[in-house]
Amino acid sequence: IEAGDSQTGITLMQMDEGLDTGDMFAVESLAIESNHTTATLHDALAEMGARMVVDYLMQLKNNTSPQPTPQPELGVTYAQKIHKEASYLAWTKTAAEIERQIRAFDPAPGAVAKMPDATTFKIWAAQVLNEDARQDVEAGTLLHVDKNGIDVACGQGVLRITEAQRAGGKRLSVAQFLDGFHLTA
Repeated sequence: IEAGDSQTGITLMQMDEGLDTGDMFAVESLAIESNHTTATLHDALAEMGARMVVDYLMQLKNNTSPQPTPQPELGVTYAQKIHKEASYLAWTKTAAEIERQIRAFDPAPGAVAKMPDATTFKIWAAQVLNEDARQDVEAGTLLHVDKNGIDVACGQGVLRITEAQRAGGKRLSVAQFLDGFHLTA
């Protein structure tokens, strides 16, 4: 999600000595939608993987399983572990990059916003308002705050925060969040 990939998927493969290098028995893709978070994508892939395992076991039982195919070497990537430090948003990124980071870090570790006044809180949902706009203000500047969202200037574009969480609090809509947390543009 964070990288902006358009699809992901599941591969049933034979284990060998390398890391994810065994022959493939079955492969299915899933489109990454603009509303997917890591949590929703996890659930969709879990359902897909479970169905694929059952289907493949039935093929083995009926002696109709396809021959395994070697994995292509081109396009192989390794996803690094996400560390807590990566959860801090860099407002100098584009609004689209930040929005993807927020979705990618839901449910863990969560995306942490640090405002110019040193206020920090987690952001759970946001939308890109204007991807191409360049601001004449510093990235991270609050542009507008109301019950519909908190609009923040990014390196390029404007991001509207729609769901947030104070330290020790719970996830709230921006309207609820602002009831007890004063922010002004």
